[in-house]
Amino acid sequence: MRLSAAFIEQILREGGARGVHTQVVGILRAGSRALGTVSPTKAPRPSGRTLFEIGSLTKVFTGSLLAEMHLRGEVDLSAPLSRHLPQRDAPSWRRRAPTLEELATHRSSLPNTPRPLARRELLAALGVVRGDPWEGVTDDDYRRMLRAARPRRAPGGRVRYSSLGFGLLGDALARRANSPFDQLLKRSVCLPLGLTDTSIDVGVQAMPRLLQGRSRRGAPRPPLRDCMPAAGSLRSSAGDLLAFLEACLVPPTDRLCEALALAQHPRVAVVVLSNSARSVDRLGSKLIDLRVRGCAP
Repeated sequence: MRLSAAFIEQILREGGARGVHTQVVGILRAGSRALGTVSPTKAPRPSGRTLFEIGSLTKVFTGSLLAEMHLRGEVDLSAPLSRHLPQRDAPSWRRRAPTLEELATHRSSLPNTPRPLARRELLAALGVVRGDPWEGVTDDDYRRMLRAARPRRAPGGRVRYSSLGFGLLGDALARRANSPFDQLLKRSVCLPLGLTDTSIDVGVQAMPRLLQGRSRRGAPRPPLRDCMPAAGSLRSSAGDLLAFLEACLVPPTDRLCEALALAQHPRVAVVVLSNSARSVDRLGSKLIDLRVRGCAP
């Protein structure tokens, strides 16, 4: 079936996108792109350049930046974080600091967010509170939280999703390049791919294209902003994300495409099948951990 905006919008309407205030859907197939949109009756119609907060998709870009800097010889995936980030700006590790690859594959043993903010972030995610959980947290406060962190395990073990780990990874890459993370990502990944809408900070002229985030119930939410920009602070458009996806799918022709391929290279693959409705996520994660440690065939 031929891709078209009308076709995508028909699917969206038939799907009953209730509660969705504005939605932009892009599809890439055989080199052709199509965009479809839905929005409230009185809201301006969005486009492929409408800016959204893309949350943890930021980590995909951070991982691509890590791969690009590795291929350029600026960092080594197996190098410890301490090579690029002073201990005064890091947690107290058990036995050793994690490698850059362990940070990028969520094996740093760090929690998802600094412990003093964990409850506030959870309540905000559930919609119990409407405020920004990071409101009032200064960079000095964040550094104190990092120094106070005490991972329970040594790095390199089980997979534990960690935005905090990606935040530290971004800090290390920015320090190595002697550049703010946003500028480094834009210079090394976004602009070479023609991604002009992808950045952490939105310029004055682009602000009218930035949508305000909303909760599941439709309540306005404050802009996403914390001290871990490499983990989840990017804003982007459907057009840019389709261009990034297309670059990830083509065979490597230069160093940046090679970096995108390296960032997607699977370190471990596990398949778990079950005839029960119970989640098998924990078992899958345990098997990944065993493979990473070389304890399974």
